[in-house]
Amino acid sequence: MRSLQFTSFQAGTCLTLVILVVSAGWLQAAGPPAVLPPDLDLVEPAVAELIRETHGQLGMVYEANNLWPEAESCYENAATLDPRDDRWRYRLAVASRQTGNLDRSLELLRQLVTERPELAPAHQRLALALLERGELAGARFHFQRLIELEPAAPQGYTGQANVHLLEGDAAGAVSLLESALRLQPKDRQAHYLLGLSLRALGRQDEASRELAMGLGATPSYLPDALDFEIERLGVNLTARLDRAGTFLGLGRVEEATKELETALRDHPDNLQVMNNLAIAYLRLNKTDDALTLLQRALTIDDQGFATYLNLSACYMRMGRPEEALAATDAAVSKASEVAKTHLARAGVLGAMGRFKEAGASLETVIDLEPDNLRAHLMLARVHELTDQPAEAASEFSAALKLAPEDLGAWLGLARTRLELGEVSAAEQALARALELAPEHPQVIELGQRLATEGDR
Repeated sequence: MRSLQFTSFQAGTCLTLVILVVSAGWLQAAGPPAVLPPDLDLVEPAVAELIRETHGQLGMVYEANNLWPEAESCYENAATLDPRDDRWRYRLAVASRQTGNLDRSLELLRQLVTERPELAPAHQRLALALLERGELAGARFHFQRLIELEPAAPQGYTGQANVHLLEGDAAGAVSLLESALRLQPKDRQAHYLLGLSLRALGRQDEASRELAMGLGATPSYLPDALDFEIERLGVNLTARLDRAGTFLGLGRVEEATKELETALRDHPDNLQVMNNLAIAYLRLNKTDDALTLLQRALTIDDQGFATYLNLSACYMRMGRPEEALAATDAAVSKASEVAKTHLARAGVLGAMGRFKEAGASLETVIDLEPDNLRAHLMLARVHELTDQPAEAASEFSAALKLAPEDLGAWLGLARTRLELGEVSAAEQALARALELAPEHPQVIELGQRLATEGDR
């Protein structure tokens, strides 16, 4: 076997931490919404203005904490008290949709775009509502207005592409989605719709990659003037978990930790809070705090696989691989049908140098999720480390079908082709790596190696 450093496998196979953010849902109201005064004209003007604003502010509090029926009532009051304030009619349209009052939401949005044609968020929500009703012409008109009003936002192009796709114009959809992805390369909905469009055009390999990148996609809404203030008002468990998950995704770990510590204070036995806070602690290198929290979580419920996966990551961070392996084994026993349990086990086994077993776990991952990019890359590395260049090349090629711009996969493919004596194929792979990162040290090093060994 060639002498390859064990740490190079570890570097690419860090365990996946399992974020357990609950989605927004219905909660019971803490109390009735504010009442509407019988005659505001009889109240002093300053007091009347305060009352108008208070109804809207209370609606924002209810909305921020996912109490939609109460939010709808408050926004309705605010809009009745001050019909000229478009903020409350827009929020009422949003809340009415959430409560299932779709006709009222649609009518409010129609009024808003007629009276305020420059209000881009209203055009987007109206277009989406019309799209759901199958009114494609109307949806197309408002998505086009959205593009005109916000040309740097991907939402208009993505929505318009959806219309084209539903009309059977997959090629037109592809063009619009490429525009959306130039503006926002990580837009999941754009990737998902592009996958559907490419599949309709018979481009199956590209479609599979895009569908994988768009997994779990939902529309992203253009923010309006009140969105950021509403987000700040979310203090219930759902709102805090959602916000903490956003912070973790953005790398703002200290802010996520603060949210989660507050949530844990109010919900000391909540497993979602405990797992997410443990993840935040690990990212802050507070491994002892994470371990204590995860061990306590297991005393509350020892059947959830996510806690075992996070515990395994904690043990690996602490340099305790045997305990980490025991934790991943427990996760697999609880959820053998979940690919990430086998992926985590493979990571631990690879870090321990048990490559054959790691490979078997990775093959299980690929059986469960054929488009799992990380599993293909890890398995390719296992094959390299066990001196199986042909198998490694095959896995790097599979990875590149899912992610054609993955520099590591192109470098791996060039290495393994060179190892197999396929100099021309190695040069082609390296040429693509050079296009992606001409100054990268590994690209330069491999180029020098290829120039030396290729001439033999």
